[in-house]
Amino acid sequence: MILVCALLLDLGAGEPRNFWHPVAWIGGVLDRLFRAAPRHGHRTRLLYGAAIVGGVALSTACLPSWAERPMASMGWLGVIAQAWLIKCVFSLRRLFSVAKPVERALAVGDLERARSEVGLHLVSRETSTKLSVRFFATDSTAAGGWSRGSRGSRSSAR
Repeated sequence: MILVCALLLDLGAGEPRNFWHPVAWIGGVLDRLFRAAPRHGHRTRLLYGAAIVGGVALSTACLPSWAERPMASMGWLGVIAQAWLIKCVFSLRRLFSVAKPVERALAVGDLERARSEVGLHLVSRETSTKLSVRFFATDSTAAGGWSRGSRGSRSSAR
C-alpha cells in the first residue's frame, strides 16, 4: 500500500522542491563535507572519502528502518510520510518527461539534439552514436535514472 501511495504521489505531484527532498539534503551534507576535505596527503584524503561514502551509505540504509516504527504508529499520517520518503528515491514522472525529448529528436533524426538531451538529463557517459543515445535513454528510463539524470532536475529547480 505504501509503494502504491508513493507511485501515486510521484505521478500526481512530481518532485518536491529541494527544501523538502531528502536526496537534496544528502547532497547539501556531501557538499559541506567535500568542502571540508583535507587538501594534502593521499592516504588522509582516501580515508576521509571512504568515511564519507560509508557514513552516507550507512545513514541512507539505516534511517528508513529507524523511522519506520515511529511512522507506523502514526496511522494514515505515517503511511503518507513513508510513501513520501519512498517516493523521494525515484521519479518516474521526471524520468519519463526527460526521455520524451530524446525520443522525439531521434524520431526526426536530430542526433545532436538527442545527444544533448541525454547528456543533460539522463547519463554522464559518452553519447556519441545513435545507438548509444537510444540505449542510454532506454537504460536510464528502465533503471530509474540513477545517473546524472537524477541530478538533472537541478537545472529546473523549483
